[in-house]
Amino acid sequence: MTLIGFVGTLSGNINPMSINPLLSVIMGIGYMVTGKILESKWLTNVSAGWWCGALILFFIHSEMQLLLMALMMLAFQTVPGIVIYKKYKKEMESRIDR
Repeated sequence: MTLIGFVGTLSGNINPMSINPLLSVIMGIGYMVTGKILESKWLTNVSAGWWCGALILFFIHSEMQLLLMALMMLAFQTVPGIVIYKKYKKEMESRIDR
């Protein structure tokens, strides 16, 4: 993702307005793979959110992209992170209680 953001734009191969949509597609792929590996349907469904957001971002050619990307990060990265953390804590507590 760093290569896309920095090298892609500095080399002129990637339009700077395409960075957020491309990163959203990559995040969607990551969540899809993680969801499949963990056999977690809700985590797999998060990837659909990233991809739908990427589709919208490809058609926005203004600074509004940043606002939508920030909202997507809150919804599709922070919230799943909190859910996964809570599940982890609950699992660790149940192991300690045994």
